[in-house]
Amino acid sequence: MSLDDWQTRLESHFQELRSRRTLIAGNKPIFGLEHGLSPSNLEQLEREVRTHVSSSSPSDKHSLVWIVYASELGYRYEGAEYWQTYEEKTPGWNQWWNAWGERYWLRDCFLNFHRRFGGAKPSGQWAAHFNLICWPITHAILPRDLQLQLARILYDLRHYFSAELFGSQERFGQLIAAKSIDTTSRFQKLVEEPLLVGQIASALLLQGKGASASLILDSTLERISKDLDRERRAREWLQGAQRYAQQREQFRGLSLPKSDGDSKGLGSREHARKEVEALAIEPSLALRPISSSSWQVLLEIPDLSHLLIKFPFLRSALLGSRCFVAGSSGRPLARGQLLHGSQKVILHKWPAPDEVLLRFEQQPIELDYLLRTECLLRPGPSWLFKISSDGFAYEIRNQVVRPGNQYVLLNSCTAFRAGPWSTPVEIACAGVDAARLDVPPVLNEAEIGYLLSLGLHQAKSIYVWPAGLAAVDWDGEGHAEWLSSDLPCIGIRADYQIEQISLSLEGIPGDQLVITPNESGSTCFVSLPSLSVGTHRLVVSAQAPSTIADDLCGQLDLVIREPHKWKPGENSRGPLTIRVDPNMPTMEDLWEGRASIEIYGPDKREARSTISLYGKMSSLPTIKKALPPLKLPISSSNWQENFLKHFLRVPGVQEKYDLAHVCRIEITAEELGFFSLDCEREFTPLRWVTRREGASYLLKLIDDTGAPVSIKVDRYEYSRPDIPVALEDVGLVQGYKVPDSGGMYLARSGSEYQAIMVPPTSRDLRALQLNPQLVLRGRIPEQIADVLSLLELWSGARVNGGLLSLYFQTRILNALQRQIFGLIAGEKWVNAERSFPQQLGEQNVAALKVAVFSHAHHSGFAAALANLYHELTCSKPQEITSRLCGLARKFLILPSSLYREASINECDSTPPEQYISAEWICEFALRLASRPETIRLWAGENLTAGISRLLESPVLARGAHFLILCIDRLAIHHKLTTGRLYPNWEWE
Repeated sequence: MSLDDWQTRLESHFQELRSRRTLIAGNKPIFGLEHGLSPSNLEQLEREVRTHVSSSSPSDKHSLVWIVYASELGYRYEGAEYWQTYEEKTPGWNQWWNAWGERYWLRDCFLNFHRRFGGAKPSGQWAAHFNLICWPITHAILPRDLQLQLARILYDLRHYFSAELFGSQERFGQLIAAKSIDTTSRFQKLVEEPLLVGQIASALLLQGKGASASLILDSTLERISKDLDRERRAREWLQGAQRYAQQREQFRGLSLPKSDGDSKGLGSREHARKEVEALAIEPSLALRPISSSSWQVLLEIPDLSHLLIKFPFLRSALLGSRCFVAGSSGRPLARGQLLHGSQKVILHKWPAPDEVLLRFEQQPIELDYLLRTECLLRPGPSWLFKISSDGFAYEIRNQVVRPGNQYVLLNSCTAFRAGPWSTPVEIACAGVDAARLDVPPVLNEAEIGYLLSLGLHQAKSIYVWPAGLAAVDWDGEGHAEWLSSDLPCIGIRADYQIEQISLSLEGIPGDQLVITPNESGSTCFVSLPSLSVGTHRLVVSAQAPSTIADDLCGQLDLVIREPHKWKPGENSRGPLTIRVDPNMPTMEDLWEGRASIEIYGPDKREARSTISLYGKMSSLPTIKKALPPLKLPISSSNWQENFLKHFLRVPGVQEKYDLAHVCRIEITAEELGFFSLDCEREFTPLRWVTRREGASYLLKLIDDTGAPVSIKVDRYEYSRPDIPVALEDVGLVQGYKVPDSGGMYLARSGSEYQAIMVPPTSRDLRALQLNPQLVLRGRIPEQIADVLSLLELWSGARVNGGLLSLYFQTRILNALQRQIFGLIAGEKWVNAERSFPQQLGEQNVAALKVAVFSHAHHSGFAAALANLYHELTCSKPQEITSRLCGLARKFLILPSSLYREASINECDSTPPEQYISAEWICEFALRLASRPETIRLWAGENLTAGISRLLESPVLARGAHFLILCIDRLAIHHKLTTGRLYPNWEWE
């Protein structure tokens, strides 16, 4: 068949498909992969396409043929270099256009397909950044490398299936997006189109049933299903999800998560409170023994991933923000950490009664309301904990004690005095006192009165406990947790004669179960119905023979949580715990030092790490290396140093890294546990690839932007890091030989840009002695801001070549920052800073202190700073800002506008220049000295205003830099870190 014949056949097919889909399913899109061709027909079409393009240019009259051809290549796409693969599979394709014109022609074909046949149109951020490649990938429906991930998510979501859900593809897609927080960046791009994802998922789950039969062509759906069958795990997950879907497709009544447009209003206040309480996001307290007479307070924060199902618009805040825990003195929790299982945090200070326990960096008003409603400590002033058999003490929320047990009681108002069976104990948390209660088996009247004086009550003699399948959590006194996949069962026993026991679930009127025990002390078992995710309350009451009305005996709080996919190393209750920040780092995060890995477990035990690199869709590593063992606990800096020294800097690793798609980290500590983490290549529109060729480097640029403008590439020499040299027609797409002197290469396409540093290959040691020379600039805010832009560029460049490139980057960042402070603080200060050694000594500090003040009336400010830096060594940046501001107010004569008290709203929203407060400018000075590469993002439109203020008061800039230098020299670790001059500084 000729291309004309194929075009005619496809036109007839897609026209018929459009009519049938519109009739059955409404305005649902058509996909290029729904061509209906058999494998032999498809092979014949592809062969004819390649023969045609070798001698003739592609034509609009064959547009449907090219759409099918491009969609098929998209289906086999593995996440990297689509256009390069396309050109390799289609010899002669790019001979008919210049500067990627063939890609724009192919996009126009897809656009015409959208207009004529209702073809799918890509949308979302993914389509905005990849506006060419998004078309064939979207029309591939579900590329093979994403099928396994979708199957796993559908299996995880099986308990949410219902007819309503399958009837709303967009909401189904939002639900899938909420569960995709630990998937690859490629899958994250896919779920940016919830309608498309929901359509695919519904069709896969309900093959041939109802309206889903028309969502995707049967033959195409069968093909995707067969490809899923080839992977055993995918087959089992999909089949399990399909069984649930086909059982529950007839059921109605599932409360669907609201769409982004209508979920931000939480309804009436009373209704909102009930909804929030049912979410079960309240943190719990526990005590961990330090010694026989002292305890440590732990706050256990539940998994918040189910919030995304109820409120999908919170995704960016929960996934992209670090979380600060009230009362904790440690570092904030990593971005997305609370979406991957419960977390335990040590409290060093007891939170105030009205203090919200969790605070995110980006906290929309809806999330703020949820946290203020449920993430507070339960009202005090006392809190009761029962000592369990594992040695920990767990909170008893109903303040009820049982004779013969041991408890710890905390009080935030008054110190405990020794009682008949209470002993004060130490608690490693400021703001509360503690006492241990060893309750005797039998209580007399006086002892019951003592309990009442402590705000406690004696338990009644009817026992209710989880039975059958073990509960996930049970505090022994009225609070139990199960998974939504469980059928909870409880046991009930009374040790006195009762006529009947009544059980009812709050919120379900008229639903009551009455039990008549056979005899006193006999046990009854009750199986509860399947309960939805959230909090439920089982009310238990009993009637004695001599009474008519039931006596309320108590209640059992049932918390139902959705099953959380187990991942090695994520059991917070196990002996081996690994914390990763960010939770799903990319290969670039790992290589450039932006990923933090901490390992906790029994002291002095050893943990071993193994690093492997894999190519695209490869099951065999290109390199695998075991790192030397480290003793627990292992800090982030220790692990990173081990990784740098024994893997990243090993000869040959960098070249394999450039060609790799996945870096796998495996951590094992023998019987303590095992952890595995896959770091995938970041999916970016522009990407540099390097490889060694003899003694030189070859540099190649991968472009998937689809931007209509040509790519501009500049080269920066290491000796002149602020002078770009434009490169034209140097063959960057095919491969460019980098000069022996190396350099930084910057590619720009519209708003997208990528920079990479390639090290010099000269063996002359004198060529490696870098002394960057910068263009002279004036004391003008705009020119200083230009230097900051250069510093940001060099800071964000990808470091290729290991330690040598990292050394060059650090030297250049130092040179740029010194120029900034030379213009603001003066040459005398820069000379003093240059001679300030790594090893801190009194004589060096004295010399730097003298450089702080230029006039005698500033000497008091400098002396106060010299007396202060030791005290601030372990303080947070915000506390250092406050202390610096206090000294500035006391000793410096600053412009009057700095003393105007700005409100919180003014500070947070980058106030206009005339409203800048003293606190703001002090923080600006400290950020400029410690993290200059981030200050533009923090200051926003007030950047030049902040620079102007420091130009008016250079002594403040010198004082801020004095503190940064002295505190940094006192730090334990001094190491080179990608893109950062002072790695110990972490700003909120």
